[in-house]
Amino acid sequence: MVAIAVAPKVASSGLSAVRLGRNDRQPKLTRAQIEVKAVARQVLGKLHELVDAVNWIGNQQTRGAVWTAIRQLLNELPEDPYPESLWNAKVDQVWEFVLQRYASGSRAAH
Repeated sequence: MVAIAVAPKVASSGLSAVRLGRNDRQPKLTRAQIEVKAVARQVLGKLHELVDAVNWIGNQQTRGAVWTAIRQLLNELPEDPYPESLWNAKVDQVWEFVLQRYASGSRAAH
């Protein structure tokens, strides 16, 4: 029987050495990147709530609620890396993504 030494980090983390290795290779996120990820999670959660409405794309009020939610939630992005012109572009990109991904009525996109 061959004894395999397990590194203390692997043993204490509960992860396999392979998974732990993947985690070690991921770059450390900056504060701004962490904020962006948090905003992205909020946007996605809110979008799921809004697009589950019946025929949200055909109802102007519901469609407007989705557009407004995108703008309000993206307003939480840190201003430093997102000046107004870039912010406006990101709002448009998210809106286009939502239209392409969720307007078909497919709930499989969730």
